[in-house]
Amino acid sequence: MKSSRNLSGLLYIIAAATLFGVMPVFSKIVLQSSTNSLSLVFIRYFLAFISTAIIMLISKIPFRVTKKQLKHLFIFGTCGGGLTSYLLTSSYVYLPVGIATMLHFSYPFFVAVIMIFFNERFTITKAAAIALAIGGMVLMTDFSGTVEPIGIILALLSGFTLAVYIVAANKSSFRSLNPFTAFFYNSLLSSVLLGVAVFSGNNFTLPKTMLDWTYMVIIALFCTSISYSLLTAGAQRVNSTIASIVNMLEPLVCIFVGAVFLKEIPSIKTIIGCFLVFSAILITMLKKDGLANR
Repeated sequence: MKSSRNLSGLLYIIAAATLFGVMPVFSKIVLQSSTNSLSLVFIRYFLAFISTAIIMLISKIPFRVTKKQLKHLFIFGTCGGGLTSYLLTSSYVYLPVGIATMLHFSYPFFVAVIMIFFNERFTITKAAAIALAIGGMVLMTDFSGTVEPIGIILALLSGFTLAVYIVAANKSSFRSLNPFTAFFYNSLLSSVLLGVAVFSGNNFTLPKTMLDWTYMVIIALFCTSISYSLLTAGAQRVNSTIASIVNMLEPLVCIFVGAVFLKEIPSIKTIIGCFLVFSAILITMLKKDGLANR
């Protein structure tokens, strides 16, 4: 039973990473023709909040949570949603997108460090997988452009906040919640946070065409509401360090989809980086004790 639960957890994370990986393609199209990045993130979470509520009403998923769960969702849930997105988006102002993304994907390291406080053994296999994954991300990154220290801090913080959410989904009181219920409150709080940020800056812009709005709905429903719910479901079932490493399938999917749909052909260095990241994921999944939720 436990093995089946762990296997389903890995499949949930793979599905979530795939949907997350598709999102940048749609986002890039919308950003090039319509809105700015902060407005896009706000609209994404607001529409995801509405989509999640509709899914829950149709499926009769309960909205009820305890005071303790609501507190943990407020503290940790927003970390994985709006706060992570806001920090990462803000880092783009000071860093090239590739470098910011590479620093963001340091989150498996942060997860491993946090899990030490939960008495998790930091095995050689996990250390090797993290090293391969981060090394792969370095190879996949274009280091040209201006780099400012504040951008590095923001991008690293985005990785840290996502790490906090992944651990919380496995260790906090909302671990027992339906993933859609957890994300409903996550998206609600994230919408408020991002709304304050975008409207206080007086830079809110809306998508201009029906096609862009269609892409926004796809981003909100499939690449946010469903993907975050899948990630939460997976993190509830699988060891947090393992979950974070497997979720690094996301940039590989992004590169593949970009090559197919945007004709962004990856370099040899990027392909080698993809191979290293995929090797890290494979090592993690094939290790006999890799699925252990301890």
